[in-house]
Amino acid sequence: MNMKSLLLVISIILSFNNTFALSFEGAIGDTYFIWMDLSAPDKNGKIVGSYFYKNKLIPISLNGKQTSKKMELEEQNKNKVAGYFSLTDYGDSLEGKWENPKGTKRFQVLLYKTSAIYKPQNVIDMGYSKVDSSDDYYVTTSSKRLEFARKGILTYSFNELTEGGSYPIGESSYSTIISDSMDVNIWAEIDDQKASEFKKLINSHIQSCLNETRKSGGDSLYTQLLADRIDSINTLDSIFTWKDDGSREICSISYLTNKGWTFYYYDYFHFPHVCLANDLSCEIVIPFKDLKQYLKPSSVLMRFYEP
Repeated sequence: MNMKSLLLVISIILSFNNTFALSFEGAIGDTYFIWMDLSAPDKNGKIVGSYFYKNKLIPISLNGKQTSKKMELEEQNKNKVAGYFSLTDYGDSLEGKWENPKGTKRFQVLLYKTSAIYKPQNVIDMGYSKVDSSDDYYVTTSSKRLEFARKGILTYSFNELTEGGSYPIGESSYSTIISDSMDVNIWAEIDDQKASEFKKLINSHIQSCLNETRKSGGDSLYTQLLADRIDSINTLDSIFTWKDDGSREICSISYLTNKGWTFYYYDYFHFPHVCLANDLSCEIVIPFKDLKQYLKPSSVLMRFYEP
């Protein structure tokens, strides 16, 4: 699917009848990413609306009042007050705090005004297909997913799993896009002067993953599994030591999610692919708050941080 077709699909998928006047996106604290819809204040300043956590997509009703720039909202859960928002309206953003009814939990809130067309739909099911053969059958499951990040940036993924043979065969592809513009080359967003430092951060995560893999399997298991690859040069220690020098055939994918910048590294060369449970698969997540320091000042991803 080319980019023009993909953007057309996304515009259709994300379109919906919005009953509220204003939409905001952002976070409660550093990790609770939310979407909020609000009505414009009536003549008495009354506001109604709803919000949801992006990892759950369950709407929570809101009602309250706005006086000048100050906004007070109550969230309702099963006809009971479950929390309070005390916010300041800066026109293009809302900033303030959320707290629970007892006042024992309190988080900072920062929300950006956004367009309702970016309101997410979670999973688009592409259906199932079954292919018969003379000696076996295969069931292929395919799905497409749009995962919302912030400020109109989404990750589009295609996943396919085929079962029925010797072992399941999976294939996934990811593309992070600005829904009103183009593909995002995530590596190109890193500041050139900080690229070396950022690479060291990624390398340290990969080494930690290798250490954990070795620890969980144990030396005796990997000595047996990798017997044909261990010699005087390629020792068990060297196999489990990461060298970013191009000597290792590593497959990797990267994309943005609500959590941050996510990397998956797969090593199918040094670890036996026929033993799927012992493939090296390493997930690395760089949270937004940590990613910011490595980005170019002109990076489109800086829109995550600007009110």
